Amino acid sequence: MGDHGSKYYLLYAMTGRSPESRNRVFKSDESGRIFTAVADPSKSVGDPKNTLYDAMLESSQTLVVSNGQHTHQVFDSVRHEGTPQQALRQWTFEDDKIGTARIAAVLSFERNPMLEMVLLRRAVFSAYSERNYYGFNTLSPGVGFCISTYAGDGDPPPAFYGEPVALPLLGRMENIVATYKDALEGKNFVALVIKEFDFGSCKSRIEIINRYGS
Repeated sequence: MGDHGSKYYLLYAMTGRSPESRNRVFKSDESGRIFTAVADPSKSVGDPKNTLYDAMLESSQTLVVSNGQHTHQVFDSVRHEGTPQQALRQWTFEDDKIGTARIAAVLSFERNPMLEMVLLRRAVFSAYSERNYYGFNTLSPGVGFCISTYAGDGDPPPAFYGEPVALPLLGRMENIVATYKDALEGKNFVALVIKEFDFGSCKSRIEIINRYGS
């Protein structure tokens, strides 16, 4: 939730450790859909079922963001009075070499604004999935919440654990973009997208920063 009170934000930072996962960009269409696409068609993008997907979908009362093919299942579930955790009941972490966690977040406005987040990650001592759900019925101006696939670099990188991290959402959309672009600069940074949703008008605005391509 922005510090002005009537605007809400979804941010998605895309990173990549391999040349294939770095060969991507964010794109958008007129419906507010955000999706990943190939930056350089002459190069590989790895397994497309893990790297190419719709990252954000929206309706007049619901915004959904995720890091994989499960975006539509979450979106369809919450539009029909389901929950993100119900939608992901049959899903596990990704089937890549490092077991990348699946993440989804839903910002809904049907009653009071509410944020729900789901994290499916590989269990520490087994090959099964741990399912973590976080819900926020009260959102404070100027504060957002972040979950991530990994807690840092490494080989393999350590999985994200713990509660969602509170982060600032201060100023206008342009200020927020600049804050997180500067914070994310590094060799693994691939792209950043931010969606601003005006609760009063139910209209959204999108800003995309791609490191590779356009």
